[in-house]
Parts: sequence; structure tokens; C-alpha cells
Amino acid sequence: IQQRPGPFDWVPNFFPGNGEPYLPPPVKFPRRPLNQRFAVLLMQSCYRAADSMDFVPMDDFQIKFWKLRQSLYQQYTKAHAPLMVRQGDLTDP
Repeated sequence: IQQRPGPFDWVPNFFPGNGEPYLPPPVKFPRRPLNQRFAVLLMQSCYRAADSMDFVPMDDFQIKFWKLRQSLYQQYTKAHAPLMVRQGDLTDP
């Protein structure tokens, strides 16, 4: 019996042995935008949770996370084509 992969099975393997980040398969259909207030709440909650774990200073975390997102941006936009990625738009899931 083959098990179906769970929605978060990719998380432990985000950086497999070769050091390249693994990205889950892209969603290739348009999704409804998130409510702006809810999207901001989600972002703030994530940053607060990361800050409270105190595994890395928040200023370092934000710099490293921004650099990671920038390094993956072209790959991400190509994987989601023909959909348009709206980088920085919190309402765009």
C-alpha cells in the first residue's frame, strides 16, 4: 500500500543534502485573494512566532529570508506560469 503524501511532508526536506531548497509543486490555478487585514495578521503572527523561538536574531532572520526569496524568485515565477506572481502582495496566495 502506497501512502499519499501529506501537505507538509516537504517541510523537513526544505534543504536536502545538496543545499538547494526543495519547493513543493506549484498550484497552477487562480485562487481567490486573501482579505488584506487577515493577510497582514498572518504575516505578523509568523514573524512573532519566529521571533519568540529566538533561534536567530530577527534582523538576521529578515535579511536571510529576503535573500532566500530573491534567490528563488525567477524559479518560482517560471514554475507558476502562466499565472502572474504579485511579489509583495500579501493578498495573493
